[in-house]
Amino acid sequence: MKLNGGAQKPNLYYPFCEDDGEFATRMLAIGVRVGPAFSGVIADARKKHKMWLSHIILVKQLSNSAKHWSLSPTTSSACGVAYFKPDKSQSVVEIPGDHFTKNDEFTFQAVDADPAQPVLTLIQFRIEGIATKANCDPTTIFSSTSAHLRDVVENAEKLLGSP
Repeated sequence: MKLNGGAQKPNLYYPFCEDDGEFATRMLAIGVRVGPAFSGVIADARKKHKMWLSHIILVKQLSNSAKHWSLSPTTSSACGVAYFKPDKSQSVVEIPGDHFTKNDEFTFQAVDADPAQPVLTLIQFRIEGIATKANCDPTTIFSSTSAHLRDVVENAEKLLGSP
């Protein structure tokens, strides 16, 4: 992109990447534009949330797929049934992952269930269609990404002296 006939300006993208070497390379390019203090904010947030990087990258991929009208679908299925025993402890009966591809119902016996307590169906959601290492439900993916971004914004506000 040229600005008022001037030289082309490189795009400034947040460094979403899992590889430490690639991150360091991207941070060098970003640091020239945003300075060492703000580069530190980004690096600190990445370090703090490193175990969730695959989730953060997945949200970025979902965002990109949505803006191109090719949103990846989610699937859901019952993965278990939970019931309470008379002593108030909970018991869970797992439903095999492929059970409902072959069957329309799941039958189980809970002879030790407290009839006064509810029986709960445990539901599992998955995002499909995007290659990722993040093998977990959407709630975890979005909450871990929100925590990462909240840290970046809060620390950037402190750095800039904003409320």
